[in-house]
Amino acid sequence: MGNFWAIIQRTDASPAAAAGERARVATQRLKGVAPTGEISTAYAQAASYARRNGSGTSLVQDATGNWCCAVGTWFHQEGWAVGAETRLLESFTRQGAQRLAQSLSGFFVIVIGEARSQTVYVITDLIGSRHAFMRTLPQGGIALASSSLVLAALAPAKPDALSVEEFIRTGVIYEDRSFYAEVRKLEPASIYQFSEGQQIARQSYWSLNELTPNRYDGDAAVEAFGEAVVKGARAVGSVTSRLLCDLTGGYDSRALAASFLTAGVEFETTVTGRATNPDVIVAEQLARLTGKRHTRVDLSEQTPTFAAVRDALSLTDGEYDCIEYGLGTLPVHSRSAQIYGLTANGSFGEVARGYWWELLFPHTGARAPLNAHRIAAGRYVVDANSPQLFDAAATARLVDHFAAMIERANAELAGQPNTLQMDNTYLRLRMHRWQGRIASATDQLLPCLSPFMLRPALEVMLQATPRIRQRSLLVRAMLQRLQPRLAAVPLEHGYPAEPLGLTNFHRFAPLLTSYAGKAWNKARRMLVGQTPSVTSSAARLQLCRDEAVQDLLTPERMRLAEVLSPAALSAFLQASRQTNFSYEQQWCRVLSCEMALRAAALDRQ
Repeated sequence: MGNFWAIIQRTDASPAAAAGERARVATQRLKGVAPTGEISTAYAQAASYARRNGSGTSLVQDATGNWCCAVGTWFHQEGWAVGAETRLLESFTRQGAQRLAQSLSGFFVIVIGEARSQTVYVITDLIGSRHAFMRTLPQGGIALASSSLVLAALAPAKPDALSVEEFIRTGVIYEDRSFYAEVRKLEPASIYQFSEGQQIARQSYWSLNELTPNRYDGDAAVEAFGEAVVKGARAVGSVTSRLLCDLTGGYDSRALAASFLTAGVEFETTVTGRATNPDVIVAEQLARLTGKRHTRVDLSEQTPTFAAVRDALSLTDGEYDCIEYGLGTLPVHSRSAQIYGLTANGSFGEVARGYWWELLFPHTGARAPLNAHRIAAGRYVVDANSPQLFDAAATARLVDHFAAMIERANAELAGQPNTLQMDNTYLRLRMHRWQGRIASATDQLLPCLSPFMLRPALEVMLQATPRIRQRSLLVRAMLQRLQPRLAAVPLEHGYPAEPLGLTNFHRFAPLLTSYAGKAWNKARRMLVGQTPSVTSSAARLQLCRDEAVQDLLTPERMRLAEVLSPAALSAFLQASRQTNFSYEQQWCRVLSCEMALRAAALDRQ
């Protein structure tokens, strides 16, 4: 299923038909879809919506009056999965929400209405990657939806200044925030309960604090990881016969292909880019070894259109760069949605490689708090900043803000290894909102999933020792064990993806050049500072000719002027009309944010 909404109302009040109708109209206007299933009871109304390719189980109901709708792709530990929502509802009725949540894995939001208690339960996935939101309605009651934009359109909503700054500065909105002060995202690994028009409980059913650091090492870690990813590949293969696998020249998609090959799952592969791109060249070498049908998609000649950007808004809610998604991701997956039943990618595979652990050196693995300010400045507040919109003092405040977020995220991990704290920071902040936003948008076209985010694989990665995870050793060794031919193919930088040994050490000579380049780039940044990112201006200049874009970016009419200085906006937009403009990313984000804020208020203007 691609989208849902639910209204939880008081049972002693008249049914909130008006709120439900507004949700129906807003979803039709903003998403362009009609409901495939609806329910209306004394305590709640809900509707489910298929993906654009028509996939997804509609809202289901049993003889007791209990009902369920599930967004995304979920798996039960007993072997059944998405498509068996009736069985999912039966399991809830027998075991309750807590035991059901503990049995699930995947990328999902599950909404269940229990007739006896007149309570609505919502279960979110481990990382909260499948996005869903809530707001308290002015007339009373709670509204839930898979879209923050739909919820913002139900009643007047004020722009949230902090979220706007996070998005324009970093491209991501963090924690439970949205563009709107009244709309909040549901937390990861949580069971929510709503009754009588209000939230009555929330409990977490999974935490990194429950794991055992350093549980897996050496061959045992490689074996456990290999078994987990192959099991995940079989699970994914069981829910579709038309599987498309992203394949690039790096580690993660290569490990993904290796897991499907080993599991005996049928799949095809794809890569996006020019034929001369080194990453594309390696991907095509790998594809030949798999023996699977491989497709290369080249978008370099695509003409930028505002229609594509507007279409991206309907999928991303504006919470991801609509230009990047509309002109890049959307055309690729729109094609895939008409051919394939599910698209798999290698996201979360980087967790096995100790992502961002270089910031812990030389105390990697120590049981000590993270240096939150160092991580905030080194990984979050890193984009080149437009001085017209934000000054140096704003940058310092934003670093402090991210440091405080990191400390909040790791509050319950005091005394745990700093590697586990870094993993938690990466998952709860970065992957939760950045990866989750992209995946939640694409999942409205066709099912999408990374087997590495399934619980068995994720828990092995998180419990492996620093020794086996550093320098990508765990992934290298797993690749060599499962598919040695794929491991032997050089990465983009020229050295193989297999472990270093006496028989192949000569093949790692390019690694020295790669490390030297990284060291030079780091030294240069320390000496001269971050260089502003200057990307192609073609899309910006083309879009600026569109009358609709000109209207959106008229400073005196912009909703962004409610939280940003109109004079600063005017100066920024005036500078952006020049061919040589150093802040392309921020311009794209300003347009995306303004599109969302304007769309949410369209019916009330």
